[in-house]
Amino acid sequence: MLGALIVLLWPVSFDDFPKPEPLLAFLTLFGLWLVAEFKLGEEPTVVGPSENDIDTGADLLAVHTGELRLLLKDHNLWGPIDNGIFVRARRLGDRYERGELYFHNENLNVKLKEFVEKLSAFNGYVGLTTAPDLVGGRLMTGYKPLEIVTEELFARKQREAEEANDFASAAWGALDDLAREIRTLLP
Repeated sequence: MLGALIVLLWPVSFDDFPKPEPLLAFLTLFGLWLVAEFKLGEEPTVVGPSENDIDTGADLLAVHTGELRLLLKDHNLWGPIDNGIFVRARRLGDRYERGELYFHNENLNVKLKEFVEKLSAFNGYVGLTTAPDLVGGRLMTGYKPLEIVTEELFARKQREAEEANDFASAAWGALDDLAREIRTLLP
């Protein structure tokens, strides 16, 4: 536009100033400049919840009412429970660490991070203090010894089970808050 102004419109003499061809070139370039300058960006704007948020929310609500409810809230970890539930709980944390489990909504993402941190603490504690045992042909994890043990070991296992239940309660509280937030923010 400035090139057209300087080359085409700069008058040699002011007697023949308004020539129509250079003026048309200048005005056309001026209009193009205005369109380019004030055009909206091409980045997408999210109006409602994203498809990822809805899918992630549905996944987390499913585990909230299913397996993680059983593991973190309804079951006393003193007794054995199917080891597959622990494996799936660890996979949930792994999905978050790999960046597969996230929300675009920042409030939900903060709550998800809090839940995953507490779930990872629970998984870490259980992983350090127990090992799966074969019970009835299935791998089960729990704190109650399956064989006869000394009173000291029995008391230690009871304390570990109580502490694991505390970790589970903290993780359940974070998951319950996240589920409540998901139900509020996502239709």
